Amino acid sequence: MRSVFQNHRNVSYIFMGSKTHLMRNIFNNPNRPFYKSGKHFPLGKIDQEELSLFAKKKFSDQDIVIGYNELNSILNNTECHPYYFQMLCHVLWELCMDSRMITEADIGKALDILISRESSTYIAMWEELTIKQKNLMVALAKEESPEVFSKKFLDTYGLGPSSSIQKALKKLLKKELIQQENGSYIIYDLFFKKWIRRTW
Repeated sequence: MRSVFQNHRNVSYIFMGSKTHLMRNIFNNPNRPFYKSGKHFPLGKIDQEELSLFAKKKFSDQDIVIGYNELNSILNNTECHPYYFQMLCHVLWELCMDSRMITEADIGKALDILISRESSTYIAMWEELTIKQKNLMVALAKEESPEVFSKKFLDTYGLGPSSSIQKALKKLLKKELIQQENGSYIIYDLFFKKWIRRTW
């Protein structure tokens, strides 16, 4: 593919993906054909205000009323991640077609529906993990951007020595259940994180 691209003139290619480590590997691994063949341009989360205005307009277009607090609740529950934001808004739209108004209770119900839909998948994923990996996932689900090798974090969740955590982190990264972000580790699937919090 690269040899074909190299012969093209006045053509730009954009490679996009949500799994950052896989995208980095494609372009930063010397053993891969696309090594150093493009510029890396990470896209952050969508601005809260822009996402809020977008949602308000879309609901308004359907004559559905949503207040400031409810909008903030949607943003907080989805952490401004476009995929989860759209999923939650879509279920809310379905729930509120009759009432034409979104309440905090509706948001809770929509989250219940979304997590319930995925629960069988989450159970299967969970059962494949070792005890150490499960304990680490619970800790990551409960903490925001933790210092995973700090004594406080390890002691709070009874995770044992940092060497064993390093091994668990590598396994979870390989399974694509977590990803590195801003020097810490986060659970990749936002609703899986919520499922863990509710279940464990």
